[in-house]
Amino acid sequence: MKILKALFRSKQLDGIDNILDSHIVESEPRNFGEKSNWTVVKTNNIKEFLTSLNAVKIKKTNWIEACERKNASYVFVCGPIESWILVKGFNQPQADEWQGMKAVHEYLNSLSQKYQEAHNYCLMRTSSVAIWVKSLNGEVIRSHCYADTEFYQTGKLTEVEHEIGIDPRNPMQDFDENDWENYNVPGIDEVLKVASQWSFSPMKLSEMDGVPKFGYLVEPEKGVLKLK
Repeated sequence: MKILKALFRSKQLDGIDNILDSHIVESEPRNFGEKSNWTVVKTNNIKEFLTSLNAVKIKKTNWIEACERKNASYVFVCGPIESWILVKGFNQPQADEWQGMKAVHEYLNSLSQKYQEAHNYCLMRTSSVAIWVKSLNGEVIRSHCYADTEFYQTGKLTEVEHEIGIDPRNPMQDFDENDWENYNVPGIDEVLKVASQWSFSPMKLSEMDGVPKFGYLVEPEKGVLKLK
């Protein structure tokens, strides 16, 4: 079975030019933000990026199909968008209560080691998740995660975080009752403002020039995207 999978993967990626050149009915970019997990990688080379992933299947698609629920086992890759490649979907390494941000950091560091810069953003209003991470040249320089009763933070606050009033302290450890009363819990507005300053806001895609009207559904090996 492993041999068959390897052969299938090799055949699929050997035909990357056919995938890139395949015809589809394009659709206008769709804005997104809430209940989303996305990564941006600093590169204009979509072909190289796609072939660097642990993909078992790649399919060219438009934004309509990419946003359908039935594609939950895939991630959507689109770009370049202002010199960034967008990777949208939850089949990427995520934070958890046992290892915190370790998996996210390792994933971004591998990307930025190859492509110089990578960010991850995540929003889940129902569970109060607000995440933003920046990695440069293989090293996370700023990471912020607020998720219900969990909080993780590394690196110094950036200029945009100061502007939106992010508190440098750990609210789960350092706050008293008065602090909590005045605390602005990070949410969709804060994540999108950080994204717009660091790269671009996904809520502005429909207003931006040059956003491709298509992308690629990528099925990652073992269900989690990473570099080969």
